[in-house]
Amino acid sequence: MSEHSRPKKFDRWNDLWKLWHEWLSDNQLTALEATTRHAISIYEISKVLVGVHSKNQLQGIIKAADGDLPPIPKGLLTNDTDLLNPSNWGNL
Repeated sequence: MSEHSRPKKFDRWNDLWKLWHEWLSDNQLTALEATTRHAISIYEISKVLVGVHSKNQLQGIIKAADGDLPPIPKGLLTNDTDLLNPSNWGNL
């Protein structure tokens, strides 16, 4: 999701979003590449479930998964369940 289309209720994490977009840019990654590669890089995760609307989307996800994941900056991590748990987003 682009910075301009993100709902205002997520503005309280603007510092985190800024670092996220800088890290993506610095490493020439798309958000899809970064998130897919991160999910499959976690040793304890043996399978990743994705939802798609089309064959093209599935092909894009498969392509995005192929490649290295650069080190993630420590400042890019959060334990804030308001952000991490989508079921909380309606209460923001």
